[in-house]
Amino acid sequence: MLKSRLLFIFSLCIISIISTPTIAQSNCSITTGRAVITTFINRTQDVVQLDEISFDCVRELRATLQPYESYTITSYEGVDWEFNLEDAPLGKFNVPNLDRITFDILPPPATVDVDDVFKVNVSPLYDYEINRTITKISVDTWLESSIQPDDDWRQLLELSRDENAVYLYDEERNETLELNLTEGLIRSTSEEEERVAMFLIQGAYDEKLRSTNLTFIGYQGDGIDTPGGYIEEYADGVWINYESTIEAKSYLLEVIGYNDSSVFLSDPTRDIQIEINLSDARVRFDEDEFVIFETGGPVIEPLINGYNVTYTPFGADTDTMLGAYRQTEALTWVEDGINGNLGIFNFTETSRDEWSVHLFDASRGIELEIDLQVHGVFMRNNDERSLLYVTFNEG
Repeated sequence: MLKSRLLFIFSLCIISIISTPTIAQSNCSITTGRAVITTFINRTQDVVQLDEISFDCVRELRATLQPYESYTITSYEGVDWEFNLEDAPLGKFNVPNLDRITFDILPPPATVDVDDVFKVNVSPLYDYEINRTITKISVDTWLESSIQPDDDWRQLLELSRDENAVYLYDEERNETLELNLTEGLIRSTSEEEERVAMFLIQGAYDEKLRSTNLTFIGYQGDGIDTPGGYIEEYADGVWINYESTIEAKSYLLEVIGYNDSSVFLSDPTRDIQIEINLSDARVRFDEDEFVIFETGGPVIEPLINGYNVTYTPFGADTDTMLGAYRQTEALTWVEDGINGNLGIFNFTETSRDEWSVHLFDASRGIELEIDLQVHGVFMRNNDERSLLYVTFNEG
């Protein structure tokens, strides 16, 4: 009887994977109104259609991503997104309660070599909403974590691989997980239960994450459901640490070295050193230690335009950097100086078009235009504008 039931469940899973032509219409998006800077990266070899589900359940095509293109938008917590190949669904994603998130759209699992797989996207059975990732973070260690950062994460030990699957062991739960890429299923085996299907694999990726190509991490805070912050590559040799606190402070960091598993950073503002350690999924700020819940890299550079730009360095010329303009919230920008002098001036974003972002500093009555087509920052006065700085390395 039990075997028959499992066979029935397994058959339903396979049918749902190979024969569903389109993703079923989701519920309407429901949002708290919190803005989340959201980046989707197409890590497949195919063209991917990216659809946003509106509050009245209307699906709207937002982007058509070529292989390895990315798309950045200021979305909102609770908004549903769906992504599809021309003839098959790849999954859907609900924007979590974060300041910013980078989400990888991964190839179908059956197309990825088991010998090299290092990351999978996971959803519950009978559901295409991706809510977890399982990522290889060292030679024999994987990290299973929720898309929504909370205390729900697990370290897993890699036991073995065969031609179809990777086998991981969860010591805390005394449970073995089978990541079967051929069938697109994750099965669980424990002392109490027989081998049963638990989750669907909605995508898999085989470009290994290393300390030298790591570009982004999110780390756990002190409290449950509280992200501590994010550390992200900002420019060559320069990273930035965003704190998820009421003050939402940011700090520029300098890369001081690498080893096989870690990136080492120096923060002159706080006079501390930081280690991002992929082997044990920890980030260390001198004596303080936090769990890493999200990792990303290598980043595919987005096609930057006026609609998705979030920062741009500026200077007297491209060889003399004086600072940067940086988006901190949906309609808020700041001007940073060099040597860790952040947030010198505050701006409100008034409009965007394909090539420009318009900013206004109410305290000084100054209107600026960042023009990505001619790579300059201009002071505007009615219809006239004068060049203040040149820009470069927009992102």
